[in-house]
Amino acid sequence: MIIRRKIMMFNFVYEINQQVEYLEKKKKKAKAKGNKAKAKDCEKEISVLKNIPEDNIAAVIDKWLTYTKSENLTMYQIWRLSLMQKKWNPLEQNALKICLRMMRGKDLEVLQSRTKSNDFHTDEGKYGPVFHQIYPLLDPNIATAGERLEKHRNWHKNPNEKSLASAFLTQGVELDENTFANMTAEDLGLKAPTFFKFMPSKEILRLLIKRAT
Repeated sequence: MIIRRKIMMFNFVYEINQQVEYLEKKKKKAKAKGNKAKAKDCEKEISVLKNIPEDNIAAVIDKWLTYTKSENLTMYQIWRLSLMQKKWNPLEQNALKICLRMMRGKDLEVLQSRTKSNDFHTDEGKYGPVFHQIYPLLDPNIATAGERLEKHRNWHKNPNEKSLASAFLTQGVELDENTFANMTAEDLGLKAPTFFKFMPSKEILRLLIKRAT
């Protein structure tokens, strides 16, 4: 998790700097047009972004990685249970292990990927599939701490959540047999969720920054 935390921190700071740069340009244009009120608003936003406590950023990133780890482990469990339900001969068992090992190796390769200047990537897609949902404890648009905590208790029951992980948590182990029945060991090995998803989309990253302020 250390390397994922570093990648998140790098992208967090990069996005903050991008927002500050955008607001500086916006303030400059407002001043040029004589709009002092708008320029003052921009200055306030810039000040907030530049003065986000490091502890706040670290706390938001750690909570985000805790949420995403939970999602990933649930998906791994779903696939492991489905694999246990199938009977494999020795050749199929070996094929499955080889495919899983190969796919896990790709996940490690992705984490080691760097730009030409040896920095982390700021394109979130470089680190595998991204998350497009925000979690209750990190949602800056939830008004009160009490409401945030209540939604946290029931976040996995959200009817708008269509992931297998949500179905698994709310309905128990009710796997769609047709999903796995006609898949070979190689198919299952190559399609298993071996990538550890952790990067938020740009939209979600901006919400996380807002939560840290």
